[in-house]
Amino acid sequence: MKLLNKIYRPSIWEFAYWFFALIFIAIFLGHFHHEYQNTFLFSLMLMPVMVSFSYFLANFLIRELWQKGLRRKFWLYLFYGLVTATWFQLMAIMVFFISLAELQYKNMNPMMDDLSLLWVIQIMIATVFTVIIQLKRENQQQKAIQRLESDAFEMKMRLKELELNALKEQIHPHFLFNTLNNLYGLALEKSEKLPEALLRLSQLLDFLVYQSQKEYIPLGTELQLIQDYIALETLRFEERLESRIEISTKESQFRISPFLLFPLVENAFKHGLKPASGSTFLSVKAWMEKDSFQFEVINSLPEKPLQTKNGGLGLINLKQRLELHYPKNYQLSYRKTAEQFEVSLSIKIKENEQQPV
Repeated sequence: MKLLNKIYRPSIWEFAYWFFALIFIAIFLGHFHHEYQNTFLFSLMLMPVMVSFSYFLANFLIRELWQKGLRRKFWLYLFYGLVTATWFQLMAIMVFFISLAELQYKNMNPMMDDLSLLWVIQIMIATVFTVIIQLKRENQQQKAIQRLESDAFEMKMRLKELELNALKEQIHPHFLFNTLNNLYGLALEKSEKLPEALLRLSQLLDFLVYQSQKEYIPLGTELQLIQDYIALETLRFEERLESRIEISTKESQFRISPFLLFPLVENAFKHGLKPASGSTFLSVKAWMEKDSFQFEVINSLPEKPLQTKNGGLGLINLKQRLELHYPKNYQLSYRKTAEQFEVSLSIKIKENEQQPV
């Protein structure tokens, strides 16, 4: 069916090719005998056989046999095709020329003396046509592959964007739940620190509404969020929490995904630091090295820490986001002892991430 569609629905360039091939044969062979009109009619009568053999060569022998490695069948069917084409051309010569010439040799077309040359020329034209068809087909296949690769890349980017958005949306209720739970605890205690906590919460919500929807934000903005969050959580500990925050990234123009560092600090409060655990400590460090950003959180552990897998939902979410944002360009490590839990994050900086936001 594909072969038939190709034969009966040729493109414009194919019509042009065969038209110029006919003109070439008529002029080239007619030049020897100066019988251009008769040569043209003779070539025109033989054209259907030449065209049919060319399509047979291009669309069946090459595509269906040679390209599939069926070499023996290719040569066998090529021989059959040549024999069949020769037979049809001889029949055309007998019917249209010998009979029209009333079996008189002198009345026959002069091209009857050049049948071998005519056959060579037809083979050459069929070969050129096959080469053009094959090059055109390979070009179309290459374009189709490029389109598929482009579509696949675009789909991959869309899926990545959707996955990142889904992961980011998971953070918002997770963060709000923990923060509101802390406020609820202060309210039950009728703490005087509740107004300050609400103020801190309003600042965090401002970040949540206006900054978290961006793909990247300045590193300083993320670190300020962490400091506000620590200040909010510290209200519950009174004097029992010893916190140390060291940030050496003020001059950095590094950009980061919103809420990327936040789960590391939140995890320390949720799974490690407890107001009723006596003296506790928290250390947060952020600094820049030559080609990387470093972030470290160390927190004390209660005597009976909660048994959670890999730090809970926040850190699982963090790993997924790091893999999507910085594949093969980050290192996330944990170290847990009986007294403390340490987590370190290193992100390799690319040139485009060092530019101003």
